[in-house]
Amino acid sequence: MDARAIDCVMRIEVTPHLARGRPNLVVFDEDVGLEALARFTYAVNPMMVGNLSDTPFDGQSAILERRRRGARCNYVGDRAFVPREDDPELRAYAGAKPQFLALAPWVAPHASRDMLRPIGAALAVGRGDHHYVETALISDLTFPADLLRAGCLMAGR
Repeated sequence: MDARAIDCVMRIEVTPHLARGRPNLVVFDEDVGLEALARFTYAVNPMMVGNLSDTPFDGQSAILERRRRGARCNYVGDRAFVPREDDPELRAYAGAKPQFLALAPWVAPHASRDMLRPIGAALAVGRGDHHYVETALISDLTFPADLLRAGCLMAGR
């Protein structure tokens, strides 16, 4: 990857043919370890949402820019480290981060995890007042990166 000067990574949910002809793009799969992700300028992380054969898929799509400064945001339920619930080795990942360029909303606004769990459980069985969010994220990924550009843009529903 260093020889190709790859500086953008996309998760495997992206169709692999999109990377063809783009020398600075790699489609993320298990062959690209987390250690390698530290050198990328951008990460595009799409998330499938909904139930497929009774298997819930529930997450927030995000576009991230390494070393970006400015406004901070976080995934729903991840505003702070929760002792005795979170893995202590992952403490650094909790809380608002400036790397988010764009973030898809979750089905409910930020709240405590105790309030979010019943919503997630109801989604998994197709009940309740909340519904999976279908949305798209868009961002112009410039090379070199503009570290001061606007970020934490929340996609619409």
